[in-house]
Amino acid sequence: MQLTPAQVIGRNVKAKRNESKMTAKQLGERLGEIFPKTVKDGSPSPAPWPTSTVYMLEAGDRAMVAAEILALAHIFQVSPGSLFIPNERPEDKEEISEVTLGATSLPPEALMPPLGPEGSPLARAGDALEALRSATTHLRTLANSQWILVDDVISALRGEEPMQVPQGNRPEDFLLQFALNQADMNYSGKSPDLRDLPSITKDNDDGE
Repeated sequence: MQLTPAQVIGRNVKAKRNESKMTAKQLGERLGEIFPKTVKDGSPSPAPWPTSTVYMLEAGDRAMVAAEILALAHIFQVSPGSLFIPNERPEDKEEISEVTLGATSLPPEALMPPLGPEGSPLARAGDALEALRSATTHLRTLANSQWILVDDVISALRGEEPMQVPQGNRPEDFLLQFALNQADMNYSGKSPDLRDLPSITKDNDDGE
């Protein structure tokens, strides 16, 4: 899953707002106090942000200036930098693979703060944890691919077509699409092509 910086910040703002038991209306009121409008007599007057604007911000559909990011960090009592750290949510269908910056993209770990000076025990521990996370992701991908391959073998033995990529928009459709795409990446192009087992089996049957 790819995210823009605005989406990363928006997701973190929403998470912090929920943790604080704050409604979108209340957050809009706090922002309106920090960024008041000037009335005719020159005095500042609170200008609450509409809840729709808060929701747009949280969805990553509203670009933010530096002052607004600092204001959000102040409201939630966190460091401004922490709002830029990609964090996965339980409802995410895929892992965050990269943060896009125009035509460039960064891996999520590039936005993580260092645990300590380079070479320190904390920094080495952080590197080890990141290597473990990458290995876990790789093993999960291989496990999904193996599951697809076993299903293809069973289908081939039955003379059936292999599992096809679903076209629906249900969560289970997205998960199966991801698993099948990973299997194609791992097994297609092998000799023989392991994702074309039905035709291989048919050719062997014809030869007999």
